[in-house]
Amino acid sequence: MPHVSSGIVAGGDRRLRYGGADSQRILVLDSDAAVADALAFLLKGYGYETVVARDVDNARDVLESESIDGVVTDPLFPGGGRHWLAELRAMHPDISVLVLTAESMDMLGLGTVYGLADAVLPKPSEPGVLVAVLRRTLGRWHGAS
Repeated sequence: MPHVSSGIVAGGDRRLRYGGADSQRILVLDSDAAVADALAFLLKGYGYETVVARDVDNARDVLESESIDGVVTDPLFPGGGRHWLAELRAMHPDISVLVLTAESMDMLGLGTVYGLADAVLPKPSEPGVLVAVLRRTLGRWHGAS
C-alpha cells in the first residue's frame, strides 16, 4: 500500500507522483533524485501531473503501464544516452521529449536534428523557460493552469 503525505504518493516501486488527475502527465527521469524531485514539484505548480523515475528500467515500466504525455530527462547516465532516447522515440513516437542536461549543447543539439528529442535545454534552465518549452513540445500554447 502506498504512503500518502502532503499531496505526494510514494510507492515501493521507486516512483513518486505529484499533481492532479486531470492534468497532462509528465515522466521526469534524472539520475539525481534531488533534481528529479525539484522538477516534478515545479511542474506540479504549473498544473502537470508528474511521475518520477530513478532509472531507465523504472522509466520503461512507467511508460508500459501508464499514460504519459511527455518526458523530461537528462539521458546522460548509465543506461541512458542516445540509445535510451532512440528506444523512447521508437516505442512511443507520440510522446514529447524534452532533454535537460548540463552536457555540451553542441553535442546534444544533434539529438533534435535526428528526431530523438523535441527540445534540448541546458541544466540549469530558468523555470519559466523550461515550462514554456515543455508546453510548446506538448502543443499547449495557453497560459499556466
